[in-house]
Amino acid sequence: MRDEGAALVDLREPAAFCAGHPPGALSVRFDDRHLAERAGRVARPGGTWIVLAPDDEVAAAAVTQLAAAGRVLGEAERDPAAWAAAGAPWVTLEAVESGVLATDAGRARYHVLDVREPLEWEVGHVPGANLISLGALRERVAEVPRDREIAVICEAGVRSASAASLLQAAGYDRIVNVSDGTAGYRRANHPLEHTAAPNDEDDEEEEGTP
Repeated sequence: MRDEGAALVDLREPAAFCAGHPPGALSVRFDDRHLAERAGRVARPGGTWIVLAPDDEVAAAAVTQLAAAGRVLGEAERDPAAWAAAGAPWVTLEAVESGVLATDAGRARYHVLDVREPLEWEVGHVPGANLISLGALRERVAEVPRDREIAVICEAGVRSASAASLLQAAGYDRIVNVSDGTAGYRRANHPLEHTAAPNDEDDEEEEGTP
């Protein structure tokens, strides 16, 4: 089904996703109101979906929402051992805290990819970061360098997990998710940079998503 274009949407919390997930899965934390909109930001809108949920109740609620925006093919096995037995062992995604970006002088290690919206960016961002909002990333993946370690950041680690999963599914193998996001960076009083958003970034409100 995946080979034919179906998107495998992992509905668990970002921390659980980072700890282990099926190869090619896309991290979209469950939301009881805006799930289809969020899933459409990382997978092809109106396409076909396979869900991986933490429990049957979440799976049923997700199917109801996603069915209104596409075709749901079913629920994936949530046991990592079953995937391994089928020859597809789960993979991980490294998570780091924002403090590592403050000590990365001159962006010597990380290329910081900020996937927030332009208005959020202009309020303050990690110095040296680059902005590609989550909703635009699927069409602009080629702009993300493959020869650097990519630290993906949003406001609180949820959208960045989605973006990091998209990059990982696209074959990027040096990706980290900044788990506490720009909010954590700001709380620690690390210096922020204030610049206008690039002209090719259209501002879209991400309802209910940190």
